[in-house]
Amino acid sequence: MQKVHQVDKPRIGLLNVGTEAGKGSELTKQAYSLLENSRVHFIGNVEARDLLDGVCDVVVCDGFSGNLVLKTIEGTAKMLFSMLKEELTSSFSSNLPREY
Repeated sequence: MQKVHQVDKPRIGLLNVGTEAGKGSELTKQAYSLLENSRVHFIGNVEARDLLDGVCDVVVCDGFSGNLVLKTIEGTAKMLFSMLKEELTSSFSSNLPREY
């Protein structure tokens, strides 16, 4: 984030099931402790539902959880674009003059 997007002090969040420090698996609890005691700008746990709202600049998570989040976002975007396309094309075709 610093090099690519010129964010001087990127906010680092740990993906978890809640924002409270004691939440999550042993792995996320240990990661929380390591991040909290590191030199990065750690903001704490973040929930998946808040990721697209820009709650943090960098999300830390295990590969399995990260893949689930990415696939869910991709699937949601695909569904929304499909619905939007269907709605736009149906309203366009319904406004065309009918031949008798």
